[in-house]
Amino acid sequence: MAMGKCRECGKDVSDKAEICPHCGIKDPVSSKENVVTFFFLLAIIVFIYFFFFYSGESDTNSDDVAQGNAKVKHVPSCAQGQQISGKYYISGSDVNFRQGPSTESKQVVNEKATQVLGSTQYRTLWKSNVLQGYCETNEWLYGEIIEADGGPVDWGTGWVHKDFITDKPSDDYLTGLLWDIGSEDAFNAQEKALIRKGALKVLAEEPACKNVITGYRSADRPGAYFVTCTNEDGEAHFNVWFTPEQLASGESLALPEPHPEELSRLTCIEMIKRSVNHPSTLDIHEFIGYATVVYTDRSRRVFQRFSAKNSFDLELEYMAHCDFKPDGEFDFAVNEVR
Repeated sequence: MAMGKCRECGKDVSDKAEICPHCGIKDPVSSKENVVTFFFLLAIIVFIYFFFFYSGESDTNSDDVAQGNAKVKHVPSCAQGQQISGKYYISGSDVNFRQGPSTESKQVVNEKATQVLGSTQYRTLWKSNVLQGYCETNEWLYGEIIEADGGPVDWGTGWVHKDFITDKPSDDYLTGLLWDIGSEDAFNAQEKALIRKGALKVLAEEPACKNVITGYRSADRPGAYFVTCTNEDGEAHFNVWFTPEQLASGESLALPEPHPEELSRLTCIEMIKRSVNHPSTLDIHEFIGYATVVYTDRSRRVFQRFSAKNSFDLELEYMAHCDFKPDGEFDFAVNEVR
């Protein structure tokens, strides 16, 4: 089974799917589009092959250098200091990332944040970042940010003082606790100890939580806190809540099981029946019009396609989206499929 792009909404969907689970359109990846995609990819592969293996000239200044069938990152030469290699871990928070090996050097600009916010924003380093080292002087290291929040990134290069790095990951990093709770001014010492205990418990008990990257106290539940997790790719952010009482009792902090699929579908169909103006014309598409997905936070979404006539006696196609929390609380929405 291959994946393609839905011709309506552009999201990833199986090329075998008869209906897009995201927008509900029929035949989201048509056979014609699959053939076009195949030949397009084949043309790209042929071009790359001839470019790298039959070109008489090579670009020695390229950031990427082809070696055999593998493509490896170009290691920059050291204008200052000696060449090194290996990963380096941040031992501080909000650490300056500079354009040169000196406190007088300008900070590295965060181009994306600057563009979004409309004012100059600087790149700083946190314990959730990992550097690939390239050069070093007695006091400074030049490297590239290759990891953030447990996932791979390409955030550029710069210099950092060696007081704020280590070549060995901390126990917290190995456990998945990437959030520097100790540096947070919003919590007192007792809260920091409580949150740290909760974060480690979540990491130990919730399989989907590979890293804890941040957290806070609840705004509407006095005494409750949460930590924000990511999966093993550094994506799929979700929150896990806990209270001091749960920590004291030893209650598991693993997320609950998702709402049962069959019950979710039956509830969704019942809501569809209540929503149509002419129930006698309702046609629930039992086989090719149904899909469900469970997200990392254990919420479930049911997609149910159906048709019904409107007040003008026209039969229209619809897609219902039913979102269920593990406790059964749900939201219901219907969109016409065009």
